[in-house]
Amino acid sequence: MQILCPACKKLNDSADKCNRCGGNLSDLRRIRRAAVEELKLGKRHLLRMNAEKALLSAKSSWRLKKSASAAKLAFLASLMGGHFSEATRWYSMAAAGGNSAPARNTDCS
Repeated sequence: MQILCPACKKLNDSADKCNRCGGNLSDLRRIRRAAVEELKLGKRHLLRMNAEKALLSAKSSWRLKKSASAAKLAFLASLMGGHFSEATRWYSMAAAGGNSAPARNTDCS
């Protein structure tokens, strides 16, 4: 998994230090791994038909890393839970590739 160095903007593959400037990337890697683990947990909850827990995991993953995968999981969990207006907002974020933040008046965070 590639990590973008916040100091020099170089993409780094697997080292805990930036190849260009030597910046510490270990905390960013831990955050990314935690986001991935929340996604995995959310998918398991979704497969077990537990929409509320799946949505909580998706939101946790989204807070750690605003990814299209987290938005898609939140969309599916919201849909399964019958939260259709929230599902619509998550769909928009998933379609944007995870690059957009929730609108100010929503509770998607």
